[in-house]
Formats: sequence, structure tokens, C-alpha cells
Amino acid sequence: MFSDYDSVIKHLAELMRQQSDGFISSRYTGFVAVSAITVYEVEVKKLFFEFASRINPILGNYVSSTMGQLSARVQREDLEKYLSNFDEGYTERFKSLLNQKEEECLRSQRDSVKNAYANLFRWRHEFVHGGKLPQHATFSEVVKAYDLGKEVVFALRDVLAAEQCV
Repeated sequence: MFSDYDSVIKHLAELMRQQSDGFISSRYTGFVAVSAITVYEVEVKKLFFEFASRINPILGNYVSSTMGQLSARVQREDLEKYLSNFDEGYTERFKSLLNQKEEECLRSQRDSVKNAYANLFRWRHEFVHGGKLPQHATFSEVVKAYDLGKEVVFALRDVLAAEQCV
């Protein structure tokens, strides 16, 4: 699901090991934040399109045309809103799955999936609209947030892959 972009991250990580210019490093870091959100957006669109197309091809076409206008509107609250357009059961299942993933991650890694996902959006916004990232948002922190944030998209995938969500 994310393998192409993961390859890009791996390549950029190699470049970062050789990078000593702080400004250039911050640009790479900002690029990762921006492109990670773009990757999430593309995957979310695909998931909703596939889901709607399974229900009805006409619905799939409609979802495809309306989802084409997302433009980084795939934060957790946005996903919950989109799911509720189909049925509240999907939203509740998504929240439940995400809470399970959150608990597992907090226990095993002491990191929050939800916070990582939200941070990535904040960092992307600050980079796109302000041209800089917060001092603490290092390349490795942004990559870690991207990796943890994938769990949000996986939860969405699992909910939409289920035959029925009631």
C-alpha cells in the first residue's frame, strides 16, 4: 500500500546521512511531511473509491469525483465524517479499531498513532504555509510520524474492507 513512497523515504534517508547543511535538511524534512500527507490522501481516495464501487459502480463514480477534491482533507476527523456519510456504524468501527491500534502502539512503542498522524498534518501545514518546520520536527521524527500514521489508513482500510459494519 505504501511501498513506493517508503522507497522514496529510504532514498531520502540515505541523502540525509550525507547532508550537513541545516537548511537543505529542513527542506528534505518538509518535503517528507508534505508528500506523506499526499500519499495518505491518495490511499484514502483509493479506499473509498474501491469501497463505493463494490456497493454500486455508479456510487463509485460519484465518490471518485467528489473525493478528487480532498486536497489534504484526510485528517482523522475528516475520515470519520466521510464514513458517517455511509453509516455511523463505519465511523464507530473506525474509532474502535483506531483505539485498539493506539493502545497496542502505546504499549509496544510508547508512541501515539493519533498524535503522530495529527503532528504530520500540523508539520505539513507549517511547512507549506510558513516555509519552515518546528525545531523539534527532525527528519527522523517526521518519518516516524509517517510510519505510525499509516495505522490510521490501515484502520480505514480494515473498516471499508468489511462486508458489513453494524
